[in-house]
Amino acid sequence: MRFIRLIIAGLLLSSALSLAASPQDFTLGFVFKNPDGKAFRVVKHYLANGVKYRVDYLDPDGAANMINIYRKDKGLYWSLDPGAKTYVEKKLDQTEWDYAMMGVLATETEKQKRTGETRFLNHPCDIYEAERSGFTTISYLVQNTDVVLRSELKEKGKIVQIMEATVFDPSRPAASLFEIPAGYKKVAGQ
Repeated sequence: MRFIRLIIAGLLLSSALSLAASPQDFTLGFVFKNPDGKAFRVVKHYLANGVKYRVDYLDPDGAANMINIYRKDKGLYWSLDPGAKTYVEKKLDQTEWDYAMMGVLATETEKQKRTGETRFLNHPCDIYEAERSGFTTISYLVQNTDVVLRSELKEKGKIVQIMEATVFDPSRPAASLFEIPAGYKKVAGQ
């Protein structure tokens, strides 16, 4: 009987852990807005196989300012300068990987209090609210994942910044996005 209880407990635990599983593949674009709603930054994220991650930092008109490619499978991180067509290569550790994923995938501290449900970009989302150091964050997470589609940062009840997804596609991005583009030259890191 004790063995059966252990199996049931294990199944319940594993199903609970899998409910908030992070997706292995996606394309996710965000626009960052000031309190007046004016866009000041656009960021596009790509994840493939759970081990290849790319972030494109764009100006509001869509021109790339910087691109970071994280290859957990190779233990490497590349920072690309599209204007100069150069890149820097560094070793990637788990801390850098975790830090890169922040903002796209919610942490447990961002999920302090579930306050409701909504739909965003045609995806069902859970709404969470978190308080930290005088700031309140309200986040929309795609249900059963840790993917953030919208986030409002407030200070004393007033909006400081809005991060809003413009696209969320849970299919695998092209493999070429996770390689150094042709014509880029490697330069020494700082």
